[in-house]
Amino acid sequence: RNHPHNLHSHHQRSKMEQQLTNNTTPSTLWGGLVLLAALAAPLGYWMLQQRRRRGGRRNLDQLTVQHSYTEFSDLVLPSLCSKEGMMYAGQLLSLLDIVGGTCAFKHCHGPIVTVTIDSVRFLAPAFAHDALIVSGRVNAVFRSSVEIEVTIEKENLFQDHETRSVCCKGTLVFVHLDPKSRRPLKCPPLKMTTDQEKARSQAALLRKQERAAERSGMVSSNGNNRSSKERILWWKQQWPKEEHDLNALQTFSKITFIETIPENAHKYTATTNKVIMPQHANTLQIAFGGQVMFWMEQAAALAAIRFARKNVI
Repeated sequence: RNHPHNLHSHHQRSKMEQQLTNNTTPSTLWGGLVLLAALAAPLGYWMLQQRRRRGGRRNLDQLTVQHSYTEFSDLVLPSLCSKEGMMYAGQLLSLLDIVGGTCAFKHCHGPIVTVTIDSVRFLAPAFAHDALIVSGRVNAVFRSSVEIEVTIEKENLFQDHETRSVCCKGTLVFVHLDPKSRRPLKCPPLKMTTDQEKARSQAALLRKQERAAERSGMVSSNGNNRSSKERILWWKQQWPKEEHDLNALQTFSKITFIETIPENAHKYTATTNKVIMPQHANTLQIAFGGQVMFWMEQAAALAAIRFARKNVI
């Protein structure tokens, strides 16, 4: 047992075992960490998906209207106006969508897309060098959609005293989407603190039911199921009735409604081709609803001017 040859062999084996242990311990540790990470990754992904479906964060169940209230000011540049100095309606529609989308994004804390633009009213024109104050607030929150009310006020900066008047109002509906699957996600609930907020929510629910009735083919109360001539007459009857629209009555007192559509109206159609560039799309690479509305208004205005041979608004 104590033979020098045996002692040398035992020393060799001990040294080799120690080297083998030193070499394998780090690799075994890293292997265990990799295995643990591989097992934890699906669990973490599932928990992330569940948080997204619940609204993204745990404290989103206490969001109020003031949390997502959005307001910003802008200046009407001459490049955004017609030759008469009035701002294009498409630009106002684009502002409605931008502020409404920002408000919806702040509430949902995630990507949103425009699905419906409802009850847009142009009450007074905005002119070059006017200041625009655009504000958006949440009216109601449904399962995966949210309704936003946007108001655009104008201010004449060349007057000695500050006076504002409403030039455009509208309600928009946005849907909260998952950034990867692009499937609708559950929106965080809205905490209403006043009776006025509850009344706005009830009115938004009625509008949602009306839109559902329209999709099912039932008769609508907003004139969308009428003929072109009937719609024009209907809008003429609906023209400014509220108290804050008195300025619009004076501004548009010389409006002429063309109630007779000639048989050759198809000759005055207008076609425009647009390419969706990166600046026209959101984070999901979907075109902004306001940008699409601006292009639609351009085509409609071109066809209307070509037909009437006069200025149109």
